[in-house]
Amino acid sequence: MADIDKLRPLFLNLPIFQPAIKGWNRLEGSPRQREVERSLRAEVRDPLWMLTRQWQFGEFQGDDAGSPIDARLLTHQTFLNRYAVANGPTQPLPIDIPLEARVEREYRSNDLGSQLRIGRYFEKLLRKTVSSTQFQPYKNEYVRQYSIPASEPNPTFDKDTDQTREAVAGKTINGELLLQAVADGSHTVWVNGNTIISSSDKTLLTGIATDLVNWAAQFMTQPESKEDNAWSGTQLEYQFACAAEDTDGTQTVLRADQYENGQLDWYSFDVDSASTLDGTLSQPINPLDECLSFIPAPVSFQGMPQPRFWEMEDERTEFTKIDTNTTDVIKLILTEFMLLYSNDWCVFPYERPIGSLCAIGGLVVTDVFGQRTFIKPAGTGIDDDWTRWSFFSLSTNAAAANTLSLLPPSLGKPQESQPLEKVNFIRDEMANSVWAIESVIPSPLDRGINGFESALAAQNASLSPAAALLPTEAKIRYLLGTSVPYNWIPFIPVHVAGSDRDIQLQRARMPDQAATFKGKILDQPAPYFVNEEEVPRSGKLITRTYQRTRTTDGRVVLWVGRKTTAGKGEGSSGLAFDQLLDTTPSV
Repeated sequence: MADIDKLRPLFLNLPIFQPAIKGWNRLEGSPRQREVERSLRAEVRDPLWMLTRQWQFGEFQGDDAGSPIDARLLTHQTFLNRYAVANGPTQPLPIDIPLEARVEREYRSNDLGSQLRIGRYFEKLLRKTVSSTQFQPYKNEYVRQYSIPASEPNPTFDKDTDQTREAVAGKTINGELLLQAVADGSHTVWVNGNTIISSSDKTLLTGIATDLVNWAAQFMTQPESKEDNAWSGTQLEYQFACAAEDTDGTQTVLRADQYENGQLDWYSFDVDSASTLDGTLSQPINPLDECLSFIPAPVSFQGMPQPRFWEMEDERTEFTKIDTNTTDVIKLILTEFMLLYSNDWCVFPYERPIGSLCAIGGLVVTDVFGQRTFIKPAGTGIDDDWTRWSFFSLSTNAAAANTLSLLPPSLGKPQESQPLEKVNFIRDEMANSVWAIESVIPSPLDRGINGFESALAAQNASLSPAAALLPTEAKIRYLLGTSVPYNWIPFIPVHVAGSDRDIQLQRARMPDQAATFKGKILDQPAPYFVNEEEVPRSGKLITRTYQRTRTTDGRVVLWVGRKTTAGKGEGSSGLAFDQLLDTTPSV
């Protein structure tokens, strides 16, 4: 039997031949000449090669799919209207300012810088309101009544503060003191009883005092009450909750218990189905139901592979340099999408108002064959089902998965000042403690200064010179303990109440320190505890800065916020006890 007879059954009796090689990277020619002009023409000289190329790209494979030409989307939207901090009352949540500003904002500091800034603005209002002959007498009356003290403690030992106070004391109006007088009504009483001020100008002065209050309120957003404080000193992060209410009274509560990086997005929130934000609000509840029709548009991006051989690809994105491991699931999924399935996706543009929670009722897609396909929201089912797939779902503590889409009223990219304050939490294993190092502290001029220089000045001002050692024949001397810089605040481990194993960190102080913390980050009521797990081996760095942004209607929003980032690792304070030192002078 000829060899061909042995091979014939393999071709005649088996199904149609299927390619054995299912995957490949790229077919590239090996040029034999330096010029590539002719090869780039892609001249067709071999029809069989072109058919093979089309077969390789799967162009001979047919299916029943058609291109989408119409999409119908049904949505139901509710809007965030409630806000509350931990252990705080529920309050309305208007979206007039970004949510970050509402959460992070602090009260304006009553320091020398604020006194000068507000006082000088009142002088401008006074100059514009009264006549030039009356301006200086009125200003002198205000300076005498609301004066900046010439001698005020300077705990930061800042020379600029001392020089500024010396220059403005008795010459400039204390704006903070004036604001307090306007708020409690004593300013009106003083103006009406002052004989220097004419009767016609008393009403004018009362009016510009009201303008000053309005200007100060617009200058910087502040909390509405002392309870409106989302910062948790124990966890070193912000904790708050928002809620969206529907017409039937049901609430969707969103909690952000670990907000620390200065930027809020949908992944910062978790759905809390077991609680509600109580309280009656006067805000109207206007949910929005929409049924929209779209023309699907193919997804495209820079460097997207082209489906045809004769189309040149954009080289601005180099996919061949993607470095990934088998554990980089997200990167692998994204790479597979870009290289294999990018031309199989379509996008439907849908504009939504900020502060909305959107529930997708369904999506109906019509293709060129007239067939309609109903698509449910991705990720539906049981929340802990391992086969459930979704990228943008909110985490929830309920059994059923939450498929709501959140568009928080967050800011874009704000302008940020130099740090007003910077505290670095580090672990000191040799001293068995944690140190909070105030590397930058706020000065009375409302600016950040070097905490190490301030600590050195405080140490030189408070410590007496070291006593001279008496002559003795002893070769060693005993030292009870060393000291640390004044800007190193100790946090010592203590037991959690009711537990013999769990510990927490309690703020303490060194015995020889006359000065303690200078900033607001560590300014917590005593006893002040920090959870032990909040300070890892890498440490934790907390900064306070001024932040400025604009709203959608162009208004300026200014506030002071805090941001927590990773530290710079462990450190050593050099603290030691029971030291034996050599008294013999070294040669």
